Amino acid sequence: MRDQADPHEIAAQAEQPRQGWGPWSHSDHLLAQIGERLDALQVTLVRVMTDAKPAEPAPWPRPGVLTPEQLAELRAEVEAPVVNVLEQERAERARARAEAKRQKRIQQQQNAAAEGA
Repeated sequence: MRDQADPHEIAAQAEQPRQGWGPWSHSDHLLAQIGERLDALQVTLVRVMTDAKPAEPAPWPRPGVLTPEQLAELRAEVEAPVVNVLEQERAERARARAEAKRQKRIQQQQNAAAEGA
């Protein structure tokens, strides 16, 4: 896209105020990945050179990629209604089983009374 833009358009865009940082380029993602690999290498070296066990490094935040905390929060928001429905269905099945057992006992008592009469 940059190769196809007119130099005058590029100059005009440079004069406009910046609105946020914009999406990451492929180079930005690669640079973040390099940083993460260096962090992992550092943790590995500390583990090898000492008896210490440092925590795993956190991933570098990227636009559109959730952190583990954000992902857990999102899952909790999504799963809560599903869990509630499943719990209600489980309770309804348990009530139905209990009612079926009660009806079976009543039927057995009626049969026993009919045989004894």
